[in-house]
Amino acid sequence: MKLKFTYFSAWVFFLCLILGEYSLNAQQTFSKLTNHTDASMSVNDEFINIRYNNDNGIGYVKTEEYRRIANVSELSNNDKVVFAARYNSDATSYYAMTNSTSGKPAGVLFTSTTSGSDEVLPADINNDIDSYYWTITIESGNYIFTNAEGKVLGYGSKTNFVTGGTNTQWVIAYGVSDSAAMVPDYTAFSITNANVTDRAFSINTSHNFGAYSTTNMTGSSAGDYNFYIDIFVLSENSGTTTVATPTFSPAGGTYYEPQTVSINCNTEGATIYYTTDGTEPTAESSVYSSPISVSTTTTIKAMAVKEGLDNSAVAVATYTFPTLITIAEARALNENETAIVEGVVTFIDGRNIYIQDETAAIDLFLNYNTVPETLALGDKVRALGTKTVYNGLVELTGIDGTVESEFCIVSSGNILPLVVKTIAELLADFEADNMLQSTRVQIVDAVMGTIDNNGNTIITQDNNEMVIYRLPVVEGLMEGDLVTLTAVVGCYNNIQLRVNSAEDVIVTKIPTITVTPDELLVLYVMKEKDLRNLKHLH
Repeated sequence: MKLKFTYFSAWVFFLCLILGEYSLNAQQTFSKLTNHTDASMSVNDEFINIRYNNDNGIGYVKTEEYRRIANVSELSNNDKVVFAARYNSDATSYYAMTNSTSGKPAGVLFTSTTSGSDEVLPADINNDIDSYYWTITIESGNYIFTNAEGKVLGYGSKTNFVTGGTNTQWVIAYGVSDSAAMVPDYTAFSITNANVTDRAFSINTSHNFGAYSTTNMTGSSAGDYNFYIDIFVLSENSGTTTVATPTFSPAGGTYYEPQTVSINCNTEGATIYYTTDGTEPTAESSVYSSPISVSTTTTIKAMAVKEGLDNSAVAVATYTFPTLITIAEARALNENETAIVEGVVTFIDGRNIYIQDETAAIDLFLNYNTVPETLALGDKVRALGTKTVYNGLVELTGIDGTVESEFCIVSSGNILPLVVKTIAELLADFEADNMLQSTRVQIVDAVMGTIDNNGNTIITQDNNEMVIYRLPVVEGLMEGDLVTLTAVVGCYNNIQLRVNSAEDVIVTKIPTITVTPDELLVLYVMKEKDLRNLKHLH
């Protein structure tokens, strides 16, 4: 329960308690205590809302309750919700998910209380509710979650959430956890990303929320996760003293094309003030009356005001319009910065697309099941992604290959770039600035080691060794053969080569002569005879 008092409301409640007449039927007590002509009171089973005018303005006493729900049908557009996860069989112990950070936010432990027959959030969560609640927007059956600052929850990469425009739609379904899960056979909600369908809300044994792989819902690792999330919804009957936080449509994020931004507020009759220069909005700022056009990187801040209510929190949305940069510049970015690059496709390995321009090369890691079927080596592509590093491999991630603004084929049939390098040069680069990583290289006259087409094959050149990972099957290739091969420079904690096909391996057989001891003796005798003949000629 969250209470907000003015001096007058505190006096009313104090007298109610003294008279012993404070109850759910509090309207009678209220009428005894005041003849305030502008005062009003509404009572609804467990909710008390008092509104009155005095010399200090308008005051309120309110209760605000977030109730645990048990059906998707109980969710409506613009509902405020808090996500929580149980971590053991205790039916009232949860971790609440905060809403202010990207990555894997730590859960906050709480014990729920009851209101009537309903389970509700306790005061310690309610008193800091802006740190927890999300406002729901429903679009085509999918759910978008916006926090108190107007930032939208999305999936970034690996197990990380982001608050800013990437993979922002989620699917909510009611179901039962696996019998081997952290909380076995538990009925609650699974919340799966609508674009990256193998990522879903979960809490792990460290009590961190994240977008974890749905493969962990079952099997040997299921006990480390709880994918079935409880949802607490702000009751429709809860009172309010604060204007609803404005929301933006479309949400802030990274865009190629100009956007037309609408600002909305769920509090009827509220006036929205906004700024586009980064300053905090006030009642002296521009009044929102029509959508705002943005075509360059812009931060919009908005607040809503209504007489008799507290001003809303300030909502913030940043619309980023990145410019095309070289791959070398993209590799130099800080992690989690975004970039648009263009390059020629030189290697395709599932969701890993290696591209190269005149300056460097990089791996594009596309979202699950979004690699275009027509994509081919030699295609020039443009991609918008977030820089990450996976086991030493620099990548651009969070790329939806089905969304033109994130990935598109610019042209096809381009010449594949190629540079001749020695193993020694590649090893030296790996220890230095690593700018040859992901480039397409040719290595001349290396000696083939033991071949493992499903694992690591070692080649040597001038006493330097390098691993080829998953070498394609090359007919007739044997250990000890001399090879010239074309590959991209990969990395999995250490440098490795990735060969596209058997055609990229040219084999030179080193001649061998096999003779018996008798044959060797004959050769020796013949050689001695030839030497004597030569001496005779002299």
